[in-house]
Amino acid sequence: MKIAGPLYDLGRVKALASSVQALTIVTRKCRRDIANLFGSNHQDVADLICSLNQSDYHDSEWCEVSPKSLAACDAYRVKRREYDLRTDQTLSINYYVKFAIGRGGKLLLLVSTHLSS
Repeated sequence: MKIAGPLYDLGRVKALASSVQALTIVTRKCRRDIANLFGSNHQDVADLICSLNQSDYHDSEWCEVSPKSLAACDAYRVKRREYDLRTDQTLSINYYVKFAIGRGGKLLLLVSTHLSS
């Protein structure tokens, strides 16, 4: 269900993301997608979040993080130019990232991180 947003101050989100230890992946699908996109390098995920701009904001919505728990999340879409070693080309890649700030305000909860069409 959509919520009027953005809900979280982007500067605060970036500050949390700058500390990889503050990133917490809270869904199985997000864990799988991050592993497929970035391997075990969570610094790349943090860098992606730190590259967000207000203009990348997509929407806000309630997201299921477990069968008994919902989180109010902001979703962003960001386009980045990246070099692909396999094709020896620079490609335009669209990422979609959805997150919430934890109740204590010290964790950035990643709910979804995947490629976007």
